[in-house]
Amino acid sequence: EADELKYDENFLLSQKEFSEAIEKYTKAIQLVLTNPVYYSNQSAAQSQLGAHDKAIKEAMKALEVDLGFIKAHSRLGHGYFCPGKYEKVLEVFLTCLLIN
Repeated sequence: EADELKYDENFLLSQKEFSEAIEKYTKAIQLVLTNPVYYSNQSAAQSQLGAHDKAIKEAMKALEVDLGFIKAHSRLGHGYFCPGKYEKVLEVFLTCLLIN
């Protein structure tokens, strides 16, 4: 069921239906707490809505599940970049380089 939701979510993201995608990702996360992709994609949707603090929070959750998940590092960096937190961006990407 969570994978079916992921298909719907990805379609909604591609259609720029970010609020609806967030609702679906929330449901998928409730079904499977250990999939970093759901948190990461929710981070992307939050970022598209300008909710960068929420995007950062979701990216961090993805990294708690899988520290090696590169896309989550990218989402985290983007979350910091948009509001101009450039020192945090540098920190995120340097950490990513050290991990990988």
